[in-house]
Amino acid sequence: AASDVYKRQREGWILTAAHCVVDKDKKPLIGKGHRIRLGVHNPGDEEGISYPILRAIPHPTYHEPSRAYDIALIQIDTRAASRSDYPGMIARIRLDPLPLEKRPIRGGMPVYTFGWGLETVGGQASDVLKGAKMQIEDPAACTARTRFRGDLLQDALLCASAADRQQACDGDSGGPLVTYGDADKIPTVIGVVSAGTDCGTTGVPTRYTRVAKVRGWIEDVL
Repeated sequence: AASDVYKRQREGWILTAAHCVVDKDKKPLIGKGHRIRLGVHNPGDEEGISYPILRAIPHPTYHEPSRAYDIALIQIDTRAASRSDYPGMIARIRLDPLPLEKRPIRGGMPVYTFGWGLETVGGQASDVLKGAKMQIEDPAACTARTRFRGDLLQDALLCASAADRQQACDGDSGGPLVTYGDADKIPTVIGVVSAGTDCGTTGVPTRYTRVAKVRGWIEDVL
């Protein structure tokens, strides 16, 4: 019975970036009165299922200048869904179940990200959901390049890019960094799109907030 309650508590939650839900002064950008659509391929069409937002919860340690702990949870009202004529497929995705010290992160590890962000720097947003296959940057190099305020970002970020310079871009923020690398091959979210530098034109990898670093906070909120 306890596990059934725990499972129900996990329904109706969206993982995203903190800078998508609060401004630089940590004032809310979204909340009650806003809605989220799931099951969408082309956001310009009347697709998906719309849910009212109940609340948006940024990580309490979110620091806008450095984008440290740039992660948030959004709770939706699953009992008040509004269906379109094209509801699309909606499925849960597993959060990284391993603690920080047990999740092996190595340079070159294949990962994937998805979103509707800009297709080129200063260009247009995609009108269909797109994905990119990338590789994780060596964690030590990622940490060294993003060091800020001592150890604030230690083990808190993942960096990823591709040889053909595919990356997340503006408008992809809050999207997932997914691995299929575990023995069970279940897609697993290990990061959330946070920040980047000119979207693939500089060779600097995109930054992702690391889920394993904030797993305790996620469990507390849920």
